[in-house]
Amino acid sequence: MTENEAKIIIDVSKIDDVIDFWDDLIFELKNYFLTHAIVSSVVQAKLNKIKKQQAALCVLFPEEEFQNNSKIGSIDVSLSKVDKLIVAFRMYNEKKNDLKLFLSQAYELSHIEYLLLTYLQLEKKYRSFWYYPAAKNSVLEDVKMSKEPDPMEVLSSLKQAEMKLGKPLTYQLLTESFNGLPKLLQREVKRLTLLQDLEDARKV
Repeated sequence: MTENEAKIIIDVSKIDDVIDFWDDLIFELKNYFLTHAIVSSVVQAKLNKIKKQQAALCVLFPEEEFQNNSKIGSIDVSLSKVDKLIVAFRMYNEKKNDLKLFLSQAYELSHIEYLLLTYLQLEKKYRSFWYYPAAKNSVLEDVKMSKEPDPMEVLSSLKQAEMKLGKPLTYQLLTESFNGLPKLLQREVKRLTLLQDLEDARKV
């Protein structure tokens, strides 16, 4: 990257302290994924953008260091195969909360990238517990793939469904009793199913 190309990416006239500027870029990246549903295309776009900004800063401020080669330990985001969806939900949220904690504390871009890609793996596995193609045809309003419901409301709906069924909610029962589930749970099944289809389509 040439200096002129770097200046197109980074407006140096707006930088008072380059380290503070880089810290702000890192914070904005982390904060976005701490407050929004994670989607692979958005992860890739934002990582590509900040990597270009990082490369430009290295050209414009060669005396500063914006990266290092430190490594982060691997994080287990596997979800055991379980029948009870409420158990899957609790396992997922425990691992998700751990990941978000690590992400909030990370500073190195390489660490943040690893955590985001690991986060995507967790989401993909979790969606597999809920994937129900017939849900896509249901007439449900306010289903936005990028908007996650309140976890406590999902948990409450799961408990409500189990009370109504008189037994733990499994995937088989979900498919058999979908129309009788609480509306919030129906919307979440539809959201996760649509999101999985979207992610799969992007790989084709």
